[in-house]
Amino acid sequence: MIKKLGFALALVAVMVACQSVEKKQQSWDTAKAKTNGYIAKYPVIAEELKAQLKQAEDAFKLAIEESDEKVKIDKMGDAVEMLRRAPMKTIEDFESQLKKTERIIADIKNEFTSEEFGSKTLFLIEQATPVINESKELFNQDYTSGTEALQAIDAKNLSLRAVYGDLDRHYNEIMDIRREKREQQAAAEKAERDAAKQEATPPGSTQTETKPEAKPAAPVMVKCKKCGTKSESGTIKCKSCGSNL
Repeated sequence: MIKKLGFALALVAVMVACQSVEKKQQSWDTAKAKTNGYIAKYPVIAEELKAQLKQAEDAFKLAIEESDEKVKIDKMGDAVEMLRRAPMKTIEDFESQLKKTERIIADIKNEFTSEEFGSKTLFLIEQATPVINESKELFNQDYTSGTEALQAIDAKNLSLRAVYGDLDRHYNEIMDIRREKREQQAAAEKAERDAAKQEATPPGSTQTETKPEAKPAAPVMVKCKKCGTKSESGTIKCKSCGSNL
């Protein structure tokens, strides 16, 4: 029984390891395909990207040869991470920042009302527009080396982050103001409703109120001087002994 349990646990461990290796292989394939895509898309830095890919491929091949599954998985992960560093990371950050900046401008144009779209909004968009245009033309320029091109990308990425930060803060400021106005309007409408309720005649207020019938006053009692029996005031003779009251 113990042997069977041990075999089952070992089998589960092997299956988990195989799944982990498969996942790392998929991650590697994705990262490698993306790198090759950037090599084709950006010829000006192709050599730098190829060198990065070659280094990662060598590390991945060594990882595959490992007999220890845990070591293999770790080293496969290290090879994948090598394709997530610069210069690949430089390009990914640049593309992501460019898309974010274009998107925030589109959001502002689509969501701001004419009242919200003021002079500050116009100024920030006009400030960001040339940075976006220059970023799109960045790879059409002549560079002496891929290193120079990567330096230009880094510099432009900083400019994109700056204008994006200004636009994002402005967007959030307008959204906060809009939210405050909605809350104030809701509070004012509630106050109006509450006041109207207080001024309105309560239901049933036109009906005549029915007052409770007054209870008859308790009779005044007179005590007989002879026998002590009590009789109502006005009684001439005691009902007990007949004496005059």
